[in-house]
Parts: sequence; C-alpha cells; structure tokens
Amino acid sequence: MKSDNRRQGIMDFLVDAGAASVDDLASRFGVSRMTVHRDLDELEESGFLRKVRGGASIQPSSLFESD
Repeated sequence: MKSDNRRQGIMDFLVDAGAASVDDLASRFGVSRMTVHRDLDELEESGFLRKVRGGASIQPSSLFESD
C-alpha cells in the first residue's frame, strides 16, 4: 500500500473511531510501528490529527458535515 493511500486510510479510520493506538494502526495496515509514527507525524504537520501518547486522535477541525 502506498503511503498516500495508507494515510488516507488512517484518516478514514480516525474519523470513524475518533482515536487509535499506534499498535492498532500498525496491525490494521500491516506496517511497522515506525511507519505509523512517520505517517502520524506527516498528518499532524498537515493539521489533520493530533498525536497523543501511544496513538492519535482526530482534530475537530478535520471533521465536517456534507450536504
């Protein structure tokens, strides 16, 4: 899975779940914990999520309602 697709998958999962651990994301996407950390760093820099100890949670500003 390419990193862009995986990062989108992480975002989709977090929108549904609200938060997830690094271990859960690594298992779900079949990658190492380090890969998840790099993905979360990238997504946090973009303002999509907030890293918390051991995982990440979705930023409220990332959620929106569609018509």
